[in-house]
Amino acid sequence: GHRGDNAYGGAEIYPGISLSIGRSRQWLLAADERSEMWYSLLSGLRNTPRFGRFELFHMLKFVEDDIADNLKQWVQQPGQSGGLRDFVDPAITQDTIVNQGFFGHTYAQESLTIRSKMRLDHYWQRRDGAKNSTFFGLINKADYPVHVGGGVLVTPRWKSMWRRRTEAWGGQLELNALRQIVSLSGLFPLLTHTHIEIGVEGMLFRNYEPVDRLSPDYVDDFVGKVFTAQYTNRVAYLGYDIIANLGFQVNNINFKELKEFDVSSSVAFVEVFAGIEQERLGGRPTDRRGHYY
Repeated sequence: GHRGDNAYGGAEIYPGISLSIGRSRQWLLAADERSEMWYSLLSGLRNTPRFGRFELFHMLKFVEDDIADNLKQWVQQPGQSGGLRDFVDPAITQDTIVNQGFFGHTYAQESLTIRSKMRLDHYWQRRDGAKNSTFFGLINKADYPVHVGGGVLVTPRWKSMWRRRTEAWGGQLELNALRQIVSLSGLFPLLTHTHIEIGVEGMLFRNYEPVDRLSPDYVDDFVGKVFTAQYTNRVAYLGYDIIANLGFQVNNINFKELKEFDVSSSVAFVEVFAGIEQERLGGRPTDRRGHYY
């Protein structure tokens, strides 16, 4: 039931930096609802041999939108089974200036890889009585695979995720949560196309926002532990890489306050993948595979 048009133009204003400006319009055929937007896009990408890869994205939008985009969204809390939940569009951009920014950095030297990603969204309301809102997210992660002999690969990893949301809309909770994950995995080759991988992971979650613990969206502080072992076989068939995993996982989550939601479970699994890209070795990105041979 949507109709609309979008026109834009842009140029590379500096090597690796592009700027675009556009105008978008949408309307519904069955209702008197419209969405109009002026926007600008600034993107940048630069690779340096010493300091790594830098990515930058910024979008500035002037929006007048009263089209409701309701949907069903998958929601799964730690240690619980997920399910679809109705999400009602809070319509926060009826007359709004939106700033959305992203910054990414990847540093890769020898076997060490460090990645950082930052996102900032700010909604400046121009309607009387409407509250401005902000979302900030920061992800840092690192891994350092080490060959210990005999083809055995040991990989320690660390990942940190911080999310902060203020003046939430549409029944969402305000958010200030930090998640720290550390893991250690070992890959042991058996034959040419088979190997065994064993890994342990620890997770620490802290929710620094004092909210109603009875809310279905609230996540209590918890400590999680995971142990996984899997057997992997990889074969080539008609130009595809067929990867089969057979293994089991033991999962344990202990909450700080909501003890009745503690989890202790084990799962056996069989997975089969078909693709045309190279198999990831010990969780490493495919573009780093050449470093190991």
